[in-house]
Amino acid sequence: MVETLVARTDEAGLALFDAGLTTGQTVRILSGPFADFVGTLERLDAAGRVRVLLTMMGSTVPVALHRSALLPAA
Repeated sequence: MVETLVARTDEAGLALFDAGLTTGQTVRILSGPFADFVGTLERLDAAGRVRVLLTMMGSTVPVALHRSALLPAA
């Protein structure tokens, strides 16, 4: 358990909760106007930008975020 947490930290020792994100995965948005929404990770890039598909009012809406605003949903 402790080894897993240590493996998911950056150079400053801060936890990286976004490690292991993959396209198609269900994710929870942690901050911003869509905080606590759950959606599907559609795209991520090397610069840390992601696109999440949210279902709202019967339609799918793409939302662009930084990957640090996401956490894999359980």
